Amino acid sequence: MRIKRNRVEIDGRLYIPAAILILIALFGLVGRSARNAVRAQATSDFVVQDQRSVIAGLEAGFISIAKHAEPGVVSITAVQQNTTNSGNSSIKSFLDRFAAKPDGKNSEPGDGWDDSDAPVTASGSGTIIRRDQGVYYVLTNFHLVEKTYVVTVRLADRTILKGRVIGTDPVTDLAVVAISSPKLTERNIIPLGDSNAAKVGSWVLAVGNPYGFEHTVTVGVVSAIHRDLEEEGTTYSDLIQTDAAINKGNSGGPLMDMHGNVIGINSAIASPTGGFIGLGFAIPINIAKEILDDLISRGRVVRGWLGVTIQELTPVLQKYYGVGDGVLVASVSEKGPAASAGILSEDVIVKIAGTPIGDTGASGRKIASLSPGDVVPVTVVRGGVQHTLTVKVGLAPLTPTSRPTPPESEHGSMLRVQTLTSELAKQAGIRTRRGVLVTDIWPDSAAQEAGLEEGDVVVSFNHQPLSTQEQFDSMLGMTARGDVVVLRVLRSDSPRMIGFRRD
Repeated sequence: MRIKRNRVEIDGRLYIPAAILILIALFGLVGRSARNAVRAQATSDFVVQDQRSVIAGLEAGFISIAKHAEPGVVSITAVQQNTTNSGNSSIKSFLDRFAAKPDGKNSEPGDGWDDSDAPVTASGSGTIIRRDQGVYYVLTNFHLVEKTYVVTVRLADRTILKGRVIGTDPVTDLAVVAISSPKLTERNIIPLGDSNAAKVGSWVLAVGNPYGFEHTVTVGVVSAIHRDLEEEGTTYSDLIQTDAAINKGNSGGPLMDMHGNVIGINSAIASPTGGFIGLGFAIPINIAKEILDDLISRGRVVRGWLGVTIQELTPVLQKYYGVGDGVLVASVSEKGPAASAGILSEDVIVKIAGTPIGDTGASGRKIASLSPGDVVPVTVVRGGVQHTLTVKVGLAPLTPTSRPTPPESEHGSMLRVQTLTSELAKQAGIRTRRGVLVTDIWPDSAAQEAGLEEGDVVVSFNHQPLSTQEQFDSMLGMTARGDVVVLRVLRSDSPRMIGFRRD
């Protein structure tokens, strides 16, 4: 062995000192770690950038949908006969029945407000969904315009229009209001989507006017589908549940998907307090699509009725009754079509008019599609044996008798008033206790064009003092078309004169 400078020679072979080898290895490890760190940092930067892109894209989508919806969502105000709900149920499903009094405060027991005959002002939202020959149709809730024929519609640009209720359907809690204005264009129409495409977890936006805060947008997800709510003996089926905030005033506004389409009409909340707690409900737009043509052309929806209460068959009940698909008859209305045909409680309906029935939803839709007066076969299983009975279909309860008509008096004034009571005067902030309260004015009437408004108190008619509705109608009846009518009115206790020619 010979030692040479910086190296060792053994048996004629050279070896690098071990220390140098170790240093080389260490440098290699450090270099590899540095390269890995660079790669990791690059990956992390890429992930963060990707997340930012997703968030930015989602935000841009929300902003775009909100801007797209703004022209088509309207504010609706209606003066209606008091229909205040008792409010004892945990399901506050008729939001705007907790309506404001004329002074904007909520009714409280014992405050002198006579709930039996006093009109209330209901405020909510509407969705412009269609146009036909210059008339635009606003879809809203029935409970908002119930017992009301003339409503005030406010557009996003603050234009105020008179609306006319042309169709109502208490079964689905939907109604259609017609409006017209040169300011309305195709841009005001919001397209209708497919509510069947809504999935649990889908992003949605609720748009409306909660508590009078116009064009409020809230964001959430579809938290459940096919929900059923019951109130006052009426069941509302297949509702979309959402955690997008819905409050008083949102009724009639759209629930929109991420494509900017309407998939539901906001209608109800479940709350022990009456305020939003994360449980809101919308009527699926596909249900509205099925009845829109009838509401617009006929003013109502005519459905068939068998007079039975049905329920789903659980696996245990299927085994007990010896059937697979079908619905169980829980009760039969006395003297109803089913009772007359011999259908009994605990029968299992398996077919209606030849169509197999698998669940309550299918049976309800099939029955509703039948025309009153039709005679159809209904197949039931009773005691393990099938029976086919013949049923004459009846008219479903809650069906309006006709298209809504304007509150026209016998004199054709298109104006309706009510005798002012001390309670009404107090709540309206009027010191006088004599006069008549204007409750309805027909759109485009001479009185409306002259500036008379619902909520005005008329104290004199052509300088003659007024005390009752009968006096007003009598004085108006003594005038002829074209005669001048001058009314002295109080509006928020401020007097003004309003004159017009009788139409």
